[in-house]
Amino acid sequence: MNTENSEKEISLSVLWTVLKKCFAWVAIVAVVAAAAGGLFTKFFTKTEYKATASFWVNNNTKDYAYSSQAILSAASILAKNYMQLSTEDKVLTAAVRDGHLNELPDYNCSEDAAVAKLRKMMKADRDDDDLFIFRLTVTADSPETAKASVESVKKVLPNIIQEMSYTKDADTIDKVYSLEENVRVTVISPSYVRNAILAALVGAVITYCVFLLISVFDTVIHNETELTASTGCPNLGSVPHWSDPQDPQGKRMKRYIPGKKNNGVIRTYKNMLVGANTPFAINEAFNHIRTGVYYSAANGGTPVYAVTSPYAGAGKSVVTSNIALSFAMSNKKVLLVDGDMRCPVLRKIFSLEKREGLSELLAGIIGDSHEVMQKVANSDNLTVIASGHIPPNPSELLSQKRMKEFIDEWKSEFDIVLFDMPPVCEVTDAGVISQNISGYLLVVRCGYCDTAAVKSAVGFLTSVDGSIIGTVLNDVEPKNTPAYVHGKKGYYKKYRYRYGYEANNIPAADVIKEERAEDSEKQ
Repeated sequence: MNTENSEKEISLSVLWTVLKKCFAWVAIVAVVAAAAGGLFTKFFTKTEYKATASFWVNNNTKDYAYSSQAILSAASILAKNYMQLSTEDKVLTAAVRDGHLNELPDYNCSEDAAVAKLRKMMKADRDDDDLFIFRLTVTADSPETAKASVESVKKVLPNIIQEMSYTKDADTIDKVYSLEENVRVTVISPSYVRNAILAALVGAVITYCVFLLISVFDTVIHNETELTASTGCPNLGSVPHWSDPQDPQGKRMKRYIPGKKNNGVIRTYKNMLVGANTPFAINEAFNHIRTGVYYSAANGGTPVYAVTSPYAGAGKSVVTSNIALSFAMSNKKVLLVDGDMRCPVLRKIFSLEKREGLSELLAGIIGDSHEVMQKVANSDNLTVIASGHIPPNPSELLSQKRMKEFIDEWKSEFDIVLFDMPPVCEVTDAGVISQNISGYLLVVRCGYCDTAAVKSAVGFLTSVDGSIIGTVLNDVEPKNTPAYVHGKKGYYKKYRYRYGYEANNIPAADVIKEERAEDSEKQ
């Protein structure tokens, strides 16, 4: 994959990836096609019969002035000529007029039609090694027709050749002799195995090509490899598909379609914050992202990051909220600011009070930022500033000098500051604060955002001198997470089983001490 090329290149890795994805379909289609090929051969393919007669040409020349090589060459030419003569109308008409063929149903027609049928069924050939020998083969639907056709030609051919080569000296007459007394008839049975294998191969190749074409023209991001290739930025982590425990089926996002109303976006924030009852894989995914964000701080001091996405519906706000909670659980003082003053959701996610927020702070209605700060329940280290009332000019408010002053104030009070910003491909709000923050974190929903949107988002943030610290691939199918991809799909389960304690129940150190004590007693 080439990040500088907007088109998806077909490489060996792409071909192998497509094969792994569609292998089950290829196998199913191959089996069905093989069965269909075998059944078709059995019920719709006719059994054919082949009759063969071989002839030897006797060249009775007495001219010894020529070399033996010349004599052999002349004999070979005669055999070739007589072979061609055997399929001409003169021979075929004589064979039909012989009367033996008229008794067969296949030749119950006019003389011209019978000659045409015989010509269609008969074939003449010869081997280069046998200079004096040629063969006549007739293929027909019945053994009687095949045998009678060859025998009729076999009967009239020698006489016609002798008539054409007549001389006063009988010893110089060219003669044609049949090499077998009885005509051989063999059955050309349809090969069920061969046809089944061919049908399976054709079905498998067609199925694979269909999936390959779909993959080539599919520009939606499906995995970390495609995301990294599209952005050129490191992927800090992947969040598996996560749904409300009360809704086990989950709700998947549909692909974003520019200009389409609602775009099939399903927003749900219930039970979507990490905690004691959160699946272990989800907790570890956000801890992994937290670690990547923490070590992305190039300089000392408090880092300030803005989290954004190409389009709405990528799960940006939920991801931002859980990253903030993950930092808070690691004893970091975190300030989470809802910078999306067009479609704010942090108040709903954390069930905060509906009151003044960032818009009133930047508009000068409120002078002290502490008046709009709200503590999150069950987390003493996480503070949230909601967006406040929706203003008519969010971009202008965010670009004011007051924004920088407040950020400098928050940096002295908190360990990390996170902004939840609007999508960059829809509005410019995220770009106006590029000079006041440490970098951007781009959230991309798996199977939802396409490469063009991701590249457009990266291009916009780069154009405003923004630093992209990395990306997060959200809503990934569990089978596409790194633990599954690298053959460790039971890692999370096994790890938790080995150290089977809850975060708010038994400390890890106590569990390890108990296990060591048990091991010592056994020894």
